[in-house]
Amino acid sequence: MNKAVLPWGLGAIMLVLFSVVALRCGTAVAADPQSGPDQGKRQTYSKEDMATLDKAWACNPFIWGTQFTIRQIRFANVDCTPPKMSYEDQVSLLDFLKRDLGEEQKSSLGRWLSGDLVVTLGPLTTQDQKNQIQREDQRKRERKADDPAVLQAFEIEEKRRVQIAQEQAVQRRLAEEQTPEYQAELRRQQALEQKRLEQEAAEAEVQKQAAAVAKAKEEREKVALEERKRKLKSGELKAANFSEAEIANSPVQGLIGIMASPLLVPDKGNYSGRAIVDGLERANLIRGKMAYGLVRSPELAYVFLRMSSKTVNYAPSKMRVGESVSVLGRYVDNVKYRTVSGDERTAPVIEVMYIGD
Repeated sequence: MNKAVLPWGLGAIMLVLFSVVALRCGTAVAADPQSGPDQGKRQTYSKEDMATLDKAWACNPFIWGTQFTIRQIRFANVDCTPPKMSYEDQVSLLDFLKRDLGEEQKSSLGRWLSGDLVVTLGPLTTQDQKNQIQREDQRKRERKADDPAVLQAFEIEEKRRVQIAQEQAVQRRLAEEQTPEYQAELRRQQALEQKRLEQEAAEAEVQKQAAAVAKAKEEREKVALEERKRKLKSGELKAANFSEAEIANSPVQGLIGIMASPLLVPDKGNYSGRAIVDGLERANLIRGKMAYGLVRSPELAYVFLRMSSKTVNYAPSKMRVGESVSVLGRYVDNVKYRTVSGDERTAPVIEVMYIGD
């Protein structure tokens, strides 16, 4: 909390002297407690002084302190930044605070000077009032902490006040629930909730039926696929594409494996994989290649594709140098070849049954 400090001893003396002189000389500022100091007479204050006092008044000042502490000016509005005040401005503000006291406080002015009295001025918002009450409660706890009995009584009173507030809130809630407007709104909310539950149940039923239909369709397609695979393998159906050709001739092994490391004796098994058309070695014998190994330093492996009148080509447009094709055939032989550097190597020979894209 922002505050300006007025020393107790010197402040009290200056306050009394200032009050006496002000009353005798007619220089005091008379003001309406509800409107602040700017509504009174300004016979001895400059415009700058009055502007400072007005800014301080807008922050809701109050006097705080006891006979055992230094008297202080504090401000109830925590969102307001009070101006820097000279000693004379503090005395003027204290004098106005004193004059703003009600009749009961004026009759006990001595208690204000030496006792335990907190004076607040200016209109407070609801939040300001809550903040001020909390600060006053905290100050009471600090002052009464040395007296366990008083502190206990204070805590009991605090609990009682909270309990009463809670009971009043419950009573207000119960009374509100009995009003026709509340009952009508309650029925409306219940109808909306019932409609929402029914809608959710209907949507869940639709989703359940859709899931059942999708599952039944999936089962039918699975059965049909298995039946087609059986017929493809038995030769009852002719393969319509390269994928069905692989099914009809399964199981198949990977082509790149024997390209990188050919078997000593070909196993006549079915192999499938991709190869890049590298050129025509001789009639009906195509040379293919494929890179393998590390990405940064790949090695080339070669394969020789033997074509025949029985070869089914699903991608005739791909039969060009540099194009990549899918190959399915039987591993029937090995062939020797030399690299550009003169090394002799072995490559598998595949009797091609199907070519795809």
